[in-house]
Amino acid sequence: MISERVRQQAFGKRLRTVALAATGLALACAGDPANTADAPGDPAELEPPAPQAADLGRAPVLDDPADGLCIARTISRSDEDRRQRQIAALTSLGAAVVRQEIKWHLVQPEPDVWDWTSEDATVDAVTGAGLELIGLLAYGTPWASSATESDSFFPPDDPADYAAFAAAAAERYGDRVRRWEIWNEPNSGFRFWKKDPIELAGNAAEYAELFVAAAKAIHAVDPSAEVMVGGTFFHEQVIPGAINFLSDAKAANPEFADVADAVAFHPYMLYAPRVGPEESEGDEVPVWQMMSELRELMDLPLVATEFGWPSYGSVDEGAQADYLVRQMALLHADGVRDACWFTLGDGRLADENPEHAFGLYRNDETERKPAGNSFAALAEALAGTACYGRAEDALGLPDGALAVRYVAIDGKRAVTVVWAPKMEVEITIPNSAGCEGWSTTLGAEDLEVSTPGAATFTASGHPAILVESCGS
Repeated sequence: MISERVRQQAFGKRLRTVALAATGLALACAGDPANTADAPGDPAELEPPAPQAADLGRAPVLDDPADGLCIARTISRSDEDRRQRQIAALTSLGAAVVRQEIKWHLVQPEPDVWDWTSEDATVDAVTGAGLELIGLLAYGTPWASSATESDSFFPPDDPADYAAFAAAAAERYGDRVRRWEIWNEPNSGFRFWKKDPIELAGNAAEYAELFVAAAKAIHAVDPSAEVMVGGTFFHEQVIPGAINFLSDAKAANPEFADVADAVAFHPYMLYAPRVGPEESEGDEVPVWQMMSELRELMDLPLVATEFGWPSYGSVDEGAQADYLVRQMALLHADGVRDACWFTLGDGRLADENPEHAFGLYRNDETERKPAGNSFAALAEALAGTACYGRAEDALGLPDGALAVRYVAIDGKRAVTVVWAPKMEVEITIPNSAGCEGWSTTLGAEDLEVSTPGAATFTASGHPAILVESCGS
């Protein structure tokens, strides 16, 4: 996929094809024997295959999911102490990626004035800590719009002005920032694509024109950069949802999808989110349906650049933590590596306003909430693994229980995330072939291990992260 090509060019990361090839050899490819001709290297040089039962007898759907564990958060521009505290919090969580705003109105407050000081501070802090930065080229600048004198959420009259900013950002940060997102939630007109008089919906045709101009400008400066369609709020809720908005954008501009390298999306549930990612009742759309519909429409790699649940109202801090793990696992199972939780820390009004209660930390980023602990547990468990997708059928789980399976690249660990969204049910899972022992990094507080190694526990909406030791 384009995103993988760009990732290799950008960071020199070796795709984990070795594990796939070894699995194919171990399982005789379960298909056309000629498939082994594409395996890299001599078979004698391949790493040991992952356990046959642990990898469910199929190729992985996603490489290195831990490399895409992401936080959607703009690091402090003005407060050095807080900036360093935020970086420390990100690294302690095990985050690998930060989705960070690069704000046009700060960089170019006047047509002939360019000032990168504030953005340099955040880019330097994030990338200097070894974290990948997804650059969100955020919003307008008042001088570029005839509709406002002070509001940066109005789009420019001339998309070429924004494209010049995008090219300048790519030229300045291209050695450190390889992926760019063009605007945020452009389908939300009343918040992020403003008009005078106000309109609830963003203008898809205008956004398509701006996106094409920006993508071409970035690619002219840096042909290997990845340019993403700006993340849209998925559901139809006051504003047009992602499918209708992107369909209109494609219809308005034939180049829209052609110049894009990926599509960002925001798989929130109906706002304010109150139900889990599997919910399909009423107007809710489960996350796997969101991804299916987006792929059918755009036929491009997907990047979840923002999603989350606030610990507010009916969603307590425990439920927030549960939904985080379940959503991350379901995104991985569908081949989406980059999953950006919104956000790092709560706002000051977290007790009064759900918009302030999405954080993994309290307001000062010193005290983790349960969701922060769950993020860290997931990062630890998934390090060095590949995801093999949904596993409830292969594991013989009862109806209503879900599972996602991961296997370490070196074949020495198998990780299974298991939950039952709407019930409590006792589950027994035998050890995978070549594996022994069980441990849990999250959930399954009642875990019991019996001879010859089956794990029995109560599955519920609180997900369990189970780990097997293999190939010793």
